[in-house]
This record gives sequence, structure tokens and C-alpha cells, in this order.
Amino acid sequence: MQATRRVLEAFPRSQHLVIIVEIGLSIPIIKSPPVPRWNLRKADWGKYKSFIDKTINRIPPSPENYQRFVNMIYKGALKAIPRGARREYIPCWSEECESLLEQYERSGVDETAERLINTMNEERRNRWKMAMENLDFTDSSRKSWGLLWKLGGAITPRRSAVDVDPSEIATAMKQTSKIRLKTEEKKRISRNLTKELANNPTNLDIVKAVDVEEITQALTLMKTGKAAGPDEILPEFLRELGPIGRKWMAKLFTECIKSGALPKLWKEAKAGNEAGGSCVLARFVGAVSLNMDQWRDTKAAAATRSARHLPAKPD
Repeated sequence: MQATRRVLEAFPRSQHLVIIVEIGLSIPIIKSPPVPRWNLRKADWGKYKSFIDKTINRIPPSPENYQRFVNMIYKGALKAIPRGARREYIPCWSEECESLLEQYERSGVDETAERLINTMNEERRNRWKMAMENLDFTDSSRKSWGLLWKLGGAITPRRSAVDVDPSEIATAMKQTSKIRLKTEEKKRISRNLTKELANNPTNLDIVKAVDVEEITQALTLMKTGKAAGPDEILPEFLRELGPIGRKWMAKLFTECIKSGALPKLWKEAKAGNEAGGSCVLARFVGAVSLNMDQWRDTKAAAATRSARHLPAKPD
């Protein structure tokens, strides 16, 4: 018969230790906080793609409609991905284990208990094989190092304390953040800009439109398993978009480049002890091959053309 023993801490002002011996079947139960989470293992990505492809064309691809896009992604995820919280969790528990436990509670036969333990051990073995096969440090090493830390095989790096006063950092940022140009240099840059704008046609096409291939390449480079930002969109939600959804994203980025406007959620971030950082799409912008200098030139050219064609004010 299986038996386990645990030694607890000593009583206050005593040298005696409490020893708890458990005899019989013992199933580990893990208690978790009641925080809703997405169960991506049971996600129906085909249903998710179908819903997005049928709905996304109703939303014009513009920065003002980004909140509608977020609501649509969230609604599609609710339809295809289980979401909830469990106060108690048993690792590698399945429906077969549940039925075997009910049989054991009714009959009390040791053979049923052994089948239950063997079923759980087989599921643990399969998950261990899957974890070892997916162990990869080339794409995303976060999960791999996390597994090694749990097993105790990774050495925590030692960080030496840096004695830097916050006022020194603030002084350095103040001195280096503002670069004051001379008046002659400003006039020279302004003359060059006016000359370049005068020599170019009205319909400047400095920045090409973002295509679907760039979106696909950037989504491939995105790391999964990251926390969501203020928009509550996980990287997996974007990577599983179909061709229609990726085409819509390409139009959205093209519109942001042409107009020079960004959605408000891209400029927000979670601070303090909250998990996550900036929005996933805001981090995704860095993976798309955009030339920010050309972007600023396009905005300046558009603003200059608009000012040039304004009617004169009446006296």
C-alpha cells in the first residue's frame, strides 16, 4: 500500500516536529487564484478564423476603428477558446481519471487505484515527451529556460548592484535629450525642405503600402506566450488570423503611415505590478519594415501642401 510522509515546521518554543503520514491513494491538488485565463490547448482555431474572416470586412481599416477590431477579436476568442478559472487543479487529470476515481470510491478495489495512478503517469510521461521535443532555444527561449529553472538545472545569474543616484540619471537625460541647433542650421534645413517639396509632385509616394507578406513575416517572428497589454489581445490571436484578417492588418498599417495617426491603445502600457506591457500590435509595429524617417517626411510634405493650398484670409 502506498504511503507518503511530510515533516512540518517545529512548534513555537519547542524542538518537536510534526510528521504527517498519508496511507493510501493520494492525488496532488494545486490551488490557483480565481483569475480567468484562456485555455489555448483546447482552442478551435478553425472556428476562430472563420468568425474573423466573416466579420472583419465590416470594419474600415483606420486608427479610429481599432477599438472595434479589438472587440471583434475578443468576441471571436470567446466563441472558439475556453476561458475560465479553477480554484483547484489536478495536473494531467482527464475524464478517464474521473471515471476511475468514481469506481474506486464506490468499490474500494486496489486494482482500480493502480489503473488510476498508471493513467496519470502515462499522461505525465506524454507531456514530458512533448516538452522535451518542443525544447528550442532558437526561436523563444523563455519556456525552455523556465523549464530548466523549475527542474533546478539553470543557474540564476548574479547581478552586481550599481550605485547610481537617480538625480544623476535625470541630469544625464536632461543634458542629452535636447539638442539645440544653431539658428543658421535651422534656416538651412528649412530651405532644403522647402526646395525638395517644391521639386516633388503633389501626390508623393515616398512610403510603399504594407503588403500581406510583411504581415505574415512579422507574425512569424512574434513570440508566443507573452502577456497581453491594455487591449487584452494575446500574440496567439494575431498569429492565427486568416488571409482576410492579415490583409485588413496590412491596410490598417498603411493607413497609419499615410495619416500619421496611431490608435490610442498603442500609446498606453500597463505599469506597476500589473502583468504585461504595451499592446501586442504596438510591439508588432517594430517587426514591420517601416522607415520612420520617410514617415516623418511624408507627414511634413502633406502638412506643407495643405498649408500651401489654403485660401487667403480676407482683410
